[in-house]
Amino acid sequence: MRPLDPASATGRVRVRPFSEGDVTDFLAYQGLPAVRRFQPGEAMTAPRAAAFVVEQAQQGATERGVWHGRAVELVAERRVIGDVGIWIPAERNDPAVGDLGFQFDPRYQGRGYALEALRAFIPTVVHDFALDRVTASCRDDNGPSWRLMERLGMRLHHSADEERVYTLDPDDLRSP
Repeated sequence: MRPLDPASATGRVRVRPFSEGDVTDFLAYQGLPAVRRFQPGEAMTAPRAAAFVVEQAQQGATERGVWHGRAVELVAERRVIGDVGIWIPAERNDPAVGDLGFQFDPRYQGRGYALEALRAFIPTVVHDFALDRVTASCRDDNGPSWRLMERLGMRLHHSADEERVYTLDPDDLRSP
């Protein structure tokens, strides 16, 4: 996957591949209870965070069967404030579907950065992996995440067992 040009975002955020220098910023929000509240597993330790960032930095751009995570950098501060990513299945199905995820440092939430980053990220991965649909899910009590998905133009596909599942056909991605 090619790195996104800053101009393709908003000028405020840049979505780009992780680099090994991102570990400190990544760990700063990964260890926060507010971030981990809706994530499976435990908070990242420094060694696990370093391993994840290195793995993402070295990953093949079009590799299938893996998570393609990208750092979201706040341009004005040259700091990673969150990350976005997509799971691409090992085998291409019909329709081709990728599963979207995102997480952001709570100190930077509510300012539109996640929306801007995802509006830049989604068209790129849809093109690069020839996706027909993007899905994402979150818990019912994670209002900020499901409201973000709805602002992107995602539609509630179903809700069960306290989880919401959304879908997005690429043509339905909402512009600012």
